[in-house]
Amino acid sequence: MKRILLLLMMLIAPSAMACECAEELTSEMARQAPHVFVFRVISLEVGEVNGERYAVGKIRVIANVRGKTTAREIYYRTGWCCGVSMDPGLDYIGFLSSDSERFESSTASVLRIYMGQFDRREVDELEALLRGRKALREAFPFGPRAIKRDWPPPPPCSIAQQE
Repeated sequence: MKRILLLLMMLIAPSAMACECAEELTSEMARQAPHVFVFRVISLEVGEVNGERYAVGKIRVIANVRGKTTAREIYYRTGWCCGVSMDPGLDYIGFLSSDSERFESSTASVLRIYMGQFDRREVDELEALLRGRKALREAFPFGPRAIKRDWPPPPPCSIAQQE
């Protein structure tokens, strides 16, 4: 009976929600990126890229830190599996291996600035990271996780847990 029940559960249950995501940005990847720039997300909408649905957004480059980027658009997956979440009005740092007018934002290419606005603190931390004086997690403690959508979402807190 247990075997039949197990077999039924395997047939009825949805397939495993495993997926392979792009690797996350590391200190070494950040230091080696030929294009490092700070940008603000201006607008976002649902769109298509190569026949797949993505969030597509307009960006404004605030500062070219290394190289000079022509990027003016981003796109990214929004699903729970390897999805990213970005917000209009907030600032991010892009680390790209090549330049283009449109790039895919992922945990391997973008960091969210902690309070959402690029200021002197972030300038100092980014410089320390790029010069090798600080590791990524020291300079930007939330690192690539700040834009990552987690699956499954955490359960809501119950009143019993709060007491």
